[in-house]
Amino acid sequence: MLDKIISSLSPEESKTIEQIAHAKLAPRGQVLMEEGDVARDLFFLIDGEVTIYQSAVLAKYPCALELAHLKAPLLLGEANLFRATERSASILVTADTHYLHLPYESLEKLKSDHPKIYNKLLEYAGAVVSQRMVDLQQNMQRRLIVEATDLRHALLNLKRYFGGATPCSPELAQKLFSIKQPDIKKEN
Repeated sequence: MLDKIISSLSPEESKTIEQIAHAKLAPRGQVLMEEGDVARDLFFLIDGEVTIYQSAVLAKYPCALELAHLKAPLLLGEANLFRATERSASILVTADTHYLHLPYESLEKLKSDHPKIYNKLLEYAGAVVSQRMVDLQQNMQRRLIVEATDLRHALLNLKRYFGGATPCSPELAQKLFSIKQPDIKKEN
């Protein structure tokens, strides 16, 4: 079952994890994870759907924001696996969902009893975190830079949302990326 989520697992390795995880059914409307909880458990969604929400303060007003709607199969809880801090979002089940809950204590047992399987799980969780960061970066870049009406607007967006971003010279842009960049400094 888990080898459908983590392709590097053999069916036998998948069964090893499944034996120490808890199979559960979450009905529509159940909160699977809560923002602010300090937990490092993992959740493998076998089938079903969830929506991720986060609280924020917008223009001095507290708001709940829907960030993403995800469908199984997938892994959740991966970010906290690497850091023992509060969860950054809440996850609401939006369609009856079958999942495997792997408590952190069971993960520690997997680490000592089956280090090869543990490493595959860790590599997969790291890849998920990395891909989510790349997706976020590309989305932000598209919205703030690519959709800007001109170079000046794009640079202002970069400075406003990311701090300093200084264009390099056209010569360096050509050397590093083989692109013909206008001399942005002269245009501003």
